[in-house]
Amino acid sequence: MRIRPSMQIPDYSVDVSSHSCKHFFVHALSAHHDDTEILKDLSFSVHSGTILSIMGPNGGGKTTLFHTLSGIRKPTSGHWGWQENGKTYGLKQGDWTYLPQRFQGDRSFPLRVQEFLNISHPMLSNHDIEAALDQFKLGAYVHARIQSLSEGQFQRLLFARLWMKPTPILFLDEPFAGLDERIIDDLIEVIQQWKDQGRIILLSHHNRLRALQHFPDTLLLARNQYICGTSTDILTPERWQSFHDSICSSQCC
Repeated sequence: MRIRPSMQIPDYSVDVSSHSCKHFFVHALSAHHDDTEILKDLSFSVHSGTILSIMGPNGGGKTTLFHTLSGIRKPTSGHWGWQENGKTYGLKQGDWTYLPQRFQGDRSFPLRVQEFLNISHPMLSNHDIEAALDQFKLGAYVHARIQSLSEGQFQRLLFARLWMKPTPILFLDEPFAGLDERIIDDLIEVIQQWKDQGRIILLSHHNRLRALQHFPDTLLLARNQYICGTSTDILTPERWQSFHDSICSSQCC
């Protein structure tokens, strides 16, 4: 099954909280990388207390979407923000936190775990920091150098930093890449807790079966085509293959 480019999907929202009508929306968003159109007329919305699994082939626009929503990249058109009680307004600083695919700092810098969190959250006490580390099974590493942590431990540390900054929206760009299943299961449990707190989580990854098992709602994205809805409806084998084939065709022709 092939989805026609730039198909317009009805406004997508998941009402997990009957007492709240506030939701985050993206409307007619388009973005380019160099001279290539990556996103075209992308529209969707999610209510507070929702995890939206963002999936699709490499080069399909997932990171471009996060870069645009977090202000790293300028869109060519479109807007996004909050909608509540019939009113629409933009995001403000402190509404979101972005966790990129790769840590942007220098892990070789001689920084201890506690110092790493202190820099991000200087107003928090050592007790708060230790509690966050305990939450992510890092209590024994409070005085360890960050360069000594394994990839899985360092990703837990980045999640601990997110835990200490309770913004209403989280953009998580492939947070499970390179991690073993035990660590992934632990992080999914934390993400589910954030959902239960009413936070909105936009999470990109590549594992179709994981989405079907843990994340009921999906945005499937392949450059200028997309479809959004329940994971069971969206992530059929035929549609999954069609979206991946579309990127392969565009890159090979």
